[in-house]
Formats: sequence, structure tokens, C-alpha cells
Amino acid sequence: MGNTAEAVANQFKVSREDQDEFAYNSHMKALEALKKGKSLLSSGIREVNGSFVFGDAIDVLVDDCVVAKGMTNYSSDALSKIKGLKSEKLASAGVDEG
Repeated sequence: MGNTAEAVANQFKVSREDQDEFAYNSHMKALEALKKGKSLLSSGIREVNGSFVFGDAIDVLVDDCVVAKGMTNYSSDALSKIKGLKSEKLASAGVDEG
């Protein structure tokens, strides 16, 4: 990731410090949303690891760090089908909770 940050900094004239601050603020917003019981689906699921079913306890990771734990409303198969979609697109994906 460090190489990517440096490339962005050079290409777009964005300092590494500004990138780090943006990333930090983004993580803090996600944590606050989770603390308020909000879903991170609107942020988009990028990857699904492991096999689980509705109601299983799962970890939510950001940059390999656990930022939340909770019970899932979807199976791993269902989440794999909707990864990358925003919340407003879920209905058209044909995937049901549970």
C-alpha cells in the first residue's frame, strides 16, 4: 500500500499526510456508523472470506484490522453475490437476507 500512496502523491500532488488523514477520517466514520448500529453495506463489500450462514458471528475488517463484530443477515454465498454493490442496488440483485 505504501507504494500506491507514494504514486498517488506524486501523480495527483496529494501529500502522504493528507492521504493518511483521509484514511484515518474514513475509518473513524465507519466506526461511528457501526457504533450507532448502522450498516456498512452502503460502503460496499469488497471481499468475502470463509463460509458462514445467516445469524453467524462475523468480523468486519478494514486493512486486516477488526473494526466490528456482529451477526450477519446474509450467508457467505449471498454476500459473494452482492459484493461491490451499494445498498440501493441490493433489491435488483435478487439476494434475500437469511
